[in-house]
Amino acid sequence: MRYYSAMERDEKKRGSIEVQDIYFGKVGHSIKNPVAKWLIDIIWSDRVRKKEYVFKFFALSFADSEVPWYTNFMNEFFSKQKVKCYFNKNNDTFIIYPVIGNSHPETFIEIPKKANTYVQSRKEVWEKVKGWKLDPLSVKKEEAGGMFSLEFKGEYEKDGKTSMVLEHTVFKGMKKVVLQAFVSKGADPRAIADIKKVAQSIKLL
Repeated sequence: MRYYSAMERDEKKRGSIEVQDIYFGKVGHSIKNPVAKWLIDIIWSDRVRKKEYVFKFFALSFADSEVPWYTNFMNEFFSKQKVKCYFNKNNDTFIIYPVIGNSHPETFIEIPKKANTYVQSRKEVWEKVKGWKLDPLSVKKEEAGGMFSLEFKGEYEKDGKTSMVLEHTVFKGMKKVVLQAFVSKGADPRAIADIKKVAQSIKLL
């Protein structure tokens, strides 16, 4: 068994991602009555302002967004909440959550040398859940400002409805921030563009 120095550990990432915290999405999106839907939106949904938001060790920006985005106020109600959830009136949704690498993992993923290994590990995770399908050919890689990012697409099918999934992960040291979006087919192109803008704005502090 090889032992890694602290410096080596800081340059590597754990290959798995787990979301342990709960989050709250749009309430009542299936309700047909416009008045009832409007009242529920007033009670549960908070408009996301067009500005940069700074969290514990990362930041992101809605400054260039074109469509209105919202978050369920319950996401802010719980002080230990780590997962941020955003959605629009059509229920196109994306979540953002930080992942801190284990300082003593069993396996390491080197970025960018083993980027394909990381994508394969994500593909295996997706395949464990029925309805998920990742497209390895959609992978995009970028490196800038001491950060490295991977982005890929796929599909998620549930209850006969298929959504496009976009997963964008930003790496720096032992830290990751993951943006995972679920977009309905025929979605407003501006909403898709907004999600990509927010993904590109993510920076690790």
